[in-house]
Amino acid sequence: VENMVLRAAAGEVDMQERHINALDNRAFFADNAETGDYTFYDLIPTDSNSSVLQLNLTSRNPVLREIFQNRDFRVALSYAINRQEMIDTLYFGTTTPAQPAPLPGTALYNERLATQYTEFDIDLANQMLDEAGFTERNADGIRLAADGNPISFVMVYSEFPAGAAQVMEFVQRYWREIGIDMQPREMPREAFDELVYSNGHDAALWGGEGGMRPVGRPHNYMPSDTNAWFASAWGTWSEYPEDANAEEPTNPAALRQIELLEQIKQTPDQEQQDSLMSEILDIAADEFWVIGISTPQPSFGLVRNNFHNVPDSMPLAWEWPTPAPANTFTFYFSAQ
Repeated sequence: VENMVLRAAAGEVDMQERHINALDNRAFFADNAETGDYTFYDLIPTDSNSSVLQLNLTSRNPVLREIFQNRDFRVALSYAINRQEMIDTLYFGTTTPAQPAPLPGTALYNERLATQYTEFDIDLANQMLDEAGFTERNADGIRLAADGNPISFVMVYSEFPAGAAQVMEFVQRYWREIGIDMQPREMPREAFDELVYSNGHDAALWGGEGGMRPVGRPHNYMPSDTNAWFASAWGTWSEYPEDANAEEPTNPAALRQIELLEQIKQTPDQEQQDSLMSEILDIAADEFWVIGISTPQPSFGLVRNNFHNVPDSMPLAWEWPTPAPANTFTFYFSAQ
């Protein structure tokens, strides 16, 4: 990624946003825009969140599985995150604290889902963990699980979202302060995919799809498919029930969400689809499957000055998918 950033700043790339568009790169690109002979275009966020922290409720580790399935444990970890500090430091104050949810102003915006448990409250986080039974600690201050071992797990991440390593540093520190030992581990994309799609992870960090049309990307709200890494085995069961890694959900709320999604797939009317999806989102708010940081940060791309007809702005979305619907067949080069 560092090499890509340097090459883009040197004017060796005609058009690019993927991998180089971390906000802390923008000032560097602005300083080199004249010599690199490029300009910026804006990317409109469509994600549900800047970062999604996913504890795998179907972890192969039975002790962690039981802990992660405790909703109060997940809520406590959310309260322990100082989102405003992260926003001011990582996103230059451009976002607001939020959980993964459809974006404000969209048809399916769910305020409870978006805003619950986003307050920074260390005392409440500690109280909830104590009340959940995790009162004993080792000499390092790490809380002990029921088996007497420290509550320690690895959270894997790869190239998404932008600035993932910095996000992990903050979250690791916050959770350490309440006695939870989370160890970040960066992985190459291929190895990361192999792990999370086989239910081999205990926790994972990724971007937050599903901010505009959650019907099309519901996996941050329910175990809808193999991309639902907060409960990989359940998501696999929903999509491929005969898969070796599939497990039928033990949580009735998850089964209800899967039932509602099947109804959506057989419903051609968008109003009815939205009504069913609203129920899925209400259940997501009840269950609090995943933990977010903030609304998605604004983003950008670079385009060389001899490459024309690129819009000044376009949506940034996997399902769009950027930049194809911007009529890329009309882009053209002029003579140097």
